Amino acid sequence: MARSNNADPLDRFRWKVYIVAPAGTQFARAGFTTCSSPGITLDFAAYAEGGSHMVPRMIHNGATFKPITLTRGVISQTGVDDFSKWLEDAFKALNPEPGSAPVQNYRRDIVLEHLDRDGDVVKRYTMRNCVPTAYEPASDFGADDESALSVETLTFNYEGFEEETGGDLTSVLDNLRGLF
Repeated sequence: MARSNNADPLDRFRWKVYIVAPAGTQFARAGFTTCSSPGITLDFAAYAEGGSHMVPRMIHNGATFKPITLTRGVISQTGVDDFSKWLEDAFKALNPEPGSAPVQNYRRDIVLEHLDRDGDVVKRYTMRNCVPTAYEPASDFGADDESALSVETLTFNYEGFEEETGGDLTSVLDNLRGLF
């Protein structure tokens, strides 16, 4: 059913986020108010090669991927601790407790789908080997601001991303399941 284009409050919420866990399981989080998009910056260094100092050569010096931040209003619901568990797994992998088994598979692939007004996928981004880098379960609390909404944020970095146009999520998730 098509929605009205006159002051539709849901018109701006046109994306889905899937976080693919090991063994092909995934969880989708609803209600994100913002989701930044992936991006890449190629780094170059100037190299003044002998004899051509006036026009130095540009040498590729790596790439930097833009971190992604997911933001939403906090929903108090029991059992919704997947973000904090993911961060805990990453922390345990980096700082293992003596005598404990090392944490495996703390990296996740994340699929971000941009939808059109009819709910069809227009663009899909798959970020590979994502690692959480920052997590805030709620915004700062202050007694002087009663209108503030507590907001949960998760920021993660990734090692690369793929961009697709249209299609069905099922094929992407089936391909990701084969990786684990």
